[in-house]
Amino acid sequence: MLFRSRSRPECIKHLHEYLRCLPNAFVKTDMENFSSECKKILSLLFPTDKKKQKEAEMDERPLASSIVVAMGRQHPHFAFSELQSLLAAREYTSAQKATLCRALGTLARELPREVGSYNAALGPLVLSFMSEGEEPLASHAIRSFPYVTVPDPQQEKRIVEKVISLVLNAESEVAA
Repeated sequence: MLFRSRSRPECIKHLHEYLRCLPNAFVKTDMENFSSECKKILSLLFPTDKKKQKEAEMDERPLASSIVVAMGRQHPHFAFSELQSLLAAREYTSAQKATLCRALGTLARELPREVGSYNAALGPLVLSFMSEGEEPLASHAIRSFPYVTVPDPQQEKRIVEKVISLVLNAESEVAA
């Protein structure tokens, strides 16, 4: 298999470099095939099997996020649609969701117009992650705001309050 435990980190590095350098014109010639291959890559990067989830190294997370971003730069609507379904799925760990939120934040800042059509689904998801007690997930979820937002002004107010709370807590931890 492509991702044996010893060769996995090296394969992920090569995969990232390949996607980063892939010419957009090449991808546009066969978007359906590109999307299909990207789904396979996502399933390898973000396994649902508990044993395989444990095998994924902490060191891989930034690179996995960068790979999702590279996919999104090539095919934004595919990326936002996949992020929506992956973030909503219950079988992913909070660490995996934090990695996906990091990618979402980067893509949302780079492609604010494209992410706008996904706000109705992504906004409430990200808001719920910000409300959870897990710091890494909440802090990565914040990266996507104000580009990923919610239509309800009361929910938007809760987002601002949560951001302020997390920033103040981070400041007090730094000061301590």
